[in-house]
Amino acid sequence: MVEAYFGIALADMHEGNFESSLENYELALKLIGDRPASFTLGRIYATMAAPAGSSNVLRKESVTSKKAIGYYERTDHKSSAADGYNNLGINLILIGQWDRAHEAWTKLLRSPPKLMSAAVRCR
Repeated sequence: MVEAYFGIALADMHEGNFESSLENYELALKLIGDRPASFTLGRIYATMAAPAGSSNVLRKESVTSKKAIGYYERTDHKSSAADGYNNLGINLILIGQWDRAHEAWTKLLRSPPKLMSAAVRCR
């Protein structure tokens, strides 16, 4: 069921139906509840952080990007965490928070070699 709501949310997002997309992501998150599903939670929060344009949306994306990074760091999907730091930095630049963007990128660059090698391999 979670994957179904995730898929519908993705389709809505790609069609530009951002409100419907967020509703479906929220339903997927409710279904997961307190269960340990770090990778799935990371995927949901990372996808919720896809840019839609307004500064309010970008501020919310920063929060969801941080959540995604936190979940990915608990899994074997280290390249996804690396991408999350990069996306977080980009979103912070877009809302004019240069110092916080610099912190995100610096944290990525100072990450354990295992994370950095995963980030390089995925390029």
